[in-house]
Amino acid sequence: MMSRGHIVSLCDGCLMPDFRMGKCTVFVEPASQWENGECWGRCESLAELLTRLEEMAQYNRSRGNDHSARRLEVEIESWKELAEYA
Repeated sequence: MMSRGHIVSLCDGCLMPDFRMGKCTVFVEPASQWENGECWGRCESLAELLTRLEEMAQYNRSRGNDHSARRLEVEIESWKELAEYA
């Protein structure tokens, strides 16, 4: 039995998994997302990832969840810094 959130081979190429932990950062059960042939959470480019994270931060802030929004903003900055070195 797979642990909850365990990434699958179809996750290769996606930027959403935390590969150090071996878990998807979007879905609790990523394998089930592939039942229809494609994971709608899949993200393959840095631009797409940054857009998605920014939208999530804006959504959280609009709901008054400033703590989660700030955590996402820190993650956004980390990805931008990483992109500078790539």
